[in-house]
Amino acid sequence: MKSIIAASAVLLASLASPAFGACGVANTYLTQTQVNSLLGGRTACGKVATGANAPGWNESHSAAPGGNVIEYHNNVGQEVVGTWNTATSGGRGRVTYAYTGGVAPVYEIAAPNSCGGAGAAACIAPGNFQFCGVGGGAPAVLNIQVTVAPANLASCTGNN
Repeated sequence: MKSIIAASAVLLASLASPAFGACGVANTYLTQTQVNSLLGGRTACGKVATGANAPGWNESHSAAPGGNVIEYHNNVGQEVVGTWNTATSGGRGRVTYAYTGGVAPVYEIAAPNSCGGAGAAACIAPGNFQFCGVGGGAPAVLNIQVTVAPANLASCTGNN
């Protein structure tokens, strides 16, 4: 189990995209309430590269902050890998993951610029988001797909 967590931490650290100079656009960052709505009861997935067999992760969030994060292994198994919680800093919502083994990355979440110009308020429906690392050893930016139900990792569009 500890080797899985350590491997996950290395995988997450390797997913930072060097192509991005910055993460998000000021008016697209979600508030704490929006982060709760986006992630509560939903799954976040990401892959290292494109392709059906690319390595990655597929994490289901409990309905409310403070609950478990469950890793789905391509729908063939699952395990609790930690918990998630939210907070506010400078008007932006933050999510902190407390993974088994002590890794605790912190992210602010930015909605895509293609939200119809409505800004972050209209952008908490499932889709693709940028998780912007702000602490706890989090990578600078991860491209994450948020879905309503656990998806097969092969169909995840959160490519990094």
